[in-house]
Amino acid sequence: MKDKDYQEDQEDLKDCRFIRVKDVTRVYGLKRGFLYHMTKRGLLKPTVIRVRRGARGTVLYKPQDIESLINKLSKEQPHDLTRKNR
Repeated sequence: MKDKDYQEDQEDLKDCRFIRVKDVTRVYGLKRGFLYHMTKRGLLKPTVIRVRRGARGTVLYKPQDIESLINKLSKEQPHDLTRKNR
């Protein structure tokens, strides 16, 4: 993704209260499975919209929650990602 496209997407998200999973993957580059895994671990809290008695629904996330998770995980990661014991 080009930096210009990323910046435009970020500007569009400023006013959004919720975004769909496909938008999270497009804008932030996170995989759908990663989002569901973080949800299962309790690190993300989605909002699910379902039709009454429906089995499926639309999963929504708050952009600020996604950004907070990214910041939290980036602080936990070691800055030197090279393996010393190969």
